[in-house]
Amino acid sequence: MAMENVIVYDPECASAPSHRMLCLPENMLRSMEKGQSRGGQPLAHTCCHQNRDDALTPAFLQLLTHRRPTSKTIMAIANFLTASDITSAINACKAKDSFNPSVFFKTIGLSKKTPAEIETVFKILDQDKSGYIEQDELQLFLQNFSKGARPLTAAETRAFLMEGDSDGDGKIGWDEFSALVKSS
Repeated sequence: MAMENVIVYDPECASAPSHRMLCLPENMLRSMEKGQSRGGQPLAHTCCHQNRDDALTPAFLQLLTHRRPTSKTIMAIANFLTASDITSAINACKAKDSFNPSVFFKTIGLSKKTPAEIETVFKILDQDKSGYIEQDELQLFLQNFSKGARPLTAAETRAFLMEGDSDGDGKIGWDEFSALVKSS
């Protein structure tokens, strides 16, 4: 079984744009997610300094160690959303820049669910359990519903954030998420 490489983007990197991308073997990313180290240094630090000539930014380190959606996450969502609705919603936004949160929520039937069920989805999407869905979590939004789904593009992620972030703090809280879903 071939190991896939994962490309991670660091938007805060002050170097040339080519240095903002880092290609890692998936097994190394998984090791970093588990907090493993090599030679006393966190694996993320070691890897980055082998591949880049500048220091890690806080946002990049967070991206490297951020938990990606798992099969367990997808199963939790599938407990109250139908597989056919999820498939329809994912298929409707397969093309890049075709994602629309309101259409997605309506298609999967989330807008018809109880506040408790909507809150369950919010908690699943809030991967770092901060109480907010931040930009990096929004980028992986579709993958929470289907393992093979694509990440949102930068434009889709920004549009999603702008639509849901009513107080302008750069993240979507529970009240904002609930209002966005209900307006679908």
